[in-house]
Amino acid sequence: MGLQGFAPQKNVERIPAVYWPGVSGALHLHWAFSCRELPPFAAGHFNYVFVRSMPDGERTPLFIGETANFIERMQDHEQWRNAICLGMNEVHVNLSADSYWGRRLIESDLLQTHRPPLNRG
Repeated sequence: MGLQGFAPQKNVERIPAVYWPGVSGALHLHWAFSCRELPPFAAGHFNYVFVRSMPDGERTPLFIGETANFIERMQDHEQWRNAICLGMNEVHVNLSADSYWGRRLIESDLLQTHRPPLNRG
């Protein structure tokens, strides 16, 4: 499933910033994209969150992960279809980690706080 139907992101200066809190107390800055739009830096390595965003501004994390290559990871992501079925309409990306272990630390911090349904199991 994954990237079929993705379009290049337009108006990058208007990308909303979302801070996801971790169990450590850290606030992890993520950039929010429609799940139909490809981030302009999509070939990079970063953390990501599949999100259901409601009109009232409430956001629910459905899956939290990390990747060394976003495009390759999203090509056939095992949870993409499940996330769509649960109402995913955004993908949030965090660019702050500069290593595998840094990404794993952020992922663990967020997972312990939010416990998304698609990470359980």
